Amino acid sequence: MDNSSNTFLKKRWIILIISCFMNLCIGVVLTWSVFAAPLAERLNQVNGLTGETAFTAGSLVLVFSLTNFMSPFGMVLGGRFNDRIGPRKVLLCAGFFYAAGLWICGSATQVEHIYLGYGLLAGLSVNAIYGTNINNCVKWFPDKAGLVGGLTTASYGLSSVIFSFLGNYFTLHVGIQMTFYLWAMLAIAVICFGSFFVSGCSETFYQQLGEMGSEKHDAATVNYNWRQMLKTGRFYGIFLMCICSSFFALMVFSQASSLAQNMIGMSATVAALTVSLLSLCNGFARMIIGAISDRWGRLNVYIGAYAVAILGIFLVYCSDSSKAAVFLLGMGMIGFCYGAMVGVLPGFVTDQFGPKHNSVNFGIINLAFALGGYLGPMVLAATYAHYGMYQPVFLLAMLFCAAGIILSLLMKIKLAVK
Repeated sequence: MDNSSNTFLKKRWIILIISCFMNLCIGVVLTWSVFAAPLAERLNQVNGLTGETAFTAGSLVLVFSLTNFMSPFGMVLGGRFNDRIGPRKVLLCAGFFYAAGLWICGSATQVEHIYLGYGLLAGLSVNAIYGTNINNCVKWFPDKAGLVGGLTTASYGLSSVIFSFLGNYFTLHVGIQMTFYLWAMLAIAVICFGSFFVSGCSETFYQQLGEMGSEKHDAATVNYNWRQMLKTGRFYGIFLMCICSSFFALMVFSQASSLAQNMIGMSATVAALTVSLLSLCNGFARMIIGAISDRWGRLNVYIGAYAVAILGIFLVYCSDSSKAAVFLLGMGMIGFCYGAMVGVLPGFVTDQFGPKHNSVNFGIINLAFALGGYLGPMVLAATYAHYGMYQPVFLLAMLFCAAGIILSLLMKIKLAVK
């Protein structure tokens, strides 16, 4: 390559590092459980509410539900603007709205302010930033799409481990209001300022490196827009695979502490370690499996991850108060497998539908995670309410994983024929 290409090779690593720090910063929204009780207490103090009229962490749960609901819309909206005006302007504007949402939460005196700041503004802007960073970095690294997709998603996933600790510390020492103000200023510093060092990848540079990793992943030879993508069978195969993976994983993530307490008899403090275990395994898998998929192929990773997930779910299914180690092993396997699937997805979508419209395409496919993330926790809660135990839903989760294996094999066969 010439000097110009060597400059681009160095520049892309700088963009990747900055993007990972941005994704780490927006992961603050994942620590809602840390903020819920202090926010409820602040609302009660400001409005003089007590007894049955007082807010609780449970009564504010719909705030986080709204944040999650905004996920696919933020990705699609950010992706649409990314294709039109480039990642720098999208990140700058989204970073400002994200900081504004956090600031509104810090100064909130009514519950509507929290819905606006945390649910709407943060929900939309976080996912616009997340989707833009992932897709822009994958375009810069067509030869290492799995590795880069894994690193950018891992930085977001691991942030919950870091910011849950920092959130607790600052809430106790400076109060919930100042904590949100600090997070807002951090967003301005990292995202808005960092956006000036981010740029989109030129088509020429992408083509120079794209051939290096295209053959082993059955990469698309044309760029599909979202309308063309919806007309392909591959889209529906990937969409259903994402529903399968999010169903079994997010039902466990959403109730990890309750599962540990009700199935194993752990205390609330010890059960909290289960949540940390899931997050660590999830983040670790995103970092390493994405890189492995560059060598082994995306679908091979999916098939292996679904198979290991079945084993992990089975271990949790067999657990009781005398098998805490078995339970933790199974939970770790579930977290690891979900992280592997999420880390591989950005590169997989780019392989199948091309990089040009990947920002919007990736956002549309992420609707599957919103659907699976709604169904999984809902079915788990309904099962426990009806039967007084969780075991029946784990059998259903294993069937979802088996369906994921079948879908992966069918897609692998179809791509081989093509």
